[in-house]
Amino acid sequence: MHGAALDEHPDIGLTYGGITPVDMAGKPFRDLAMASSPTGKHRELARLITANYIAAPTVLVRRAALENAGPFLDFTYSQDWAMWLAIALQGWSLYGVETAVACYRRHPNNLTRPETLVRALEDNLTMLEATRQRFVNTLTPEYTRAFAAGKQRILRALGWHSLEHGMSDASRKWFYLLSKERVDNNMLMGYMLSTLPKPFYKSVHFMHSNLKRLIVHS
Repeated sequence: MHGAALDEHPDIGLTYGGITPVDMAGKPFRDLAMASSPTGKHRELARLITANYIAAPTVLVRRAALENAGPFLDFTYSQDWAMWLAIALQGWSLYGVETAVACYRRHPNNLTRPETLVRALEDNLTMLEATRQRFVNTLTPEYTRAFAAGKQRILRALGWHSLEHGMSDASRKWFYLLSKERVDNNMLMGYMLSTLPKPFYKSVHFMHSNLKRLIVHS
């Protein structure tokens, strides 16, 4: 599948496929699905800038595209995302196959751990800004807006994640930085909650899922 797409389309820089979440024993989760990603030949770069939809274990990269897009900066958690962005921003097309070609094992040491997720999100934020600066002279208005949207998404995630785990100072910092990018109901609610007494945080995790349904994203 991957090789055929690269052979047929010389302008495709990388191909990728779907991924199946499995448990510790390798058994697929019936009620857990990974986010959908574009299939076929495409250049949905704005969406890729905003959030990574390509899973590293599923990728096959054309060597010419890899050499053309490098060198790559060293990021602990987002080096793969940086590579996909660099390849696409150099003008290469992408190709998604419709079937799952790899498994993702869920276990206690995944990024769901609070401290690990914070480090990963901070790394994403640093990588996104470094990539924006690298290609700033060639970005279209659409891609510039996508970088801004990606930054806002990560800041919002850091704010809410910190809030859910009782890190009031960190939460307030992230929502403050978000306010410099975009002011909306979600940001205002998060910042307000971060100023409340710490005992309140015990109930925030329970409330958060319901709050997100009620808040209108402007």
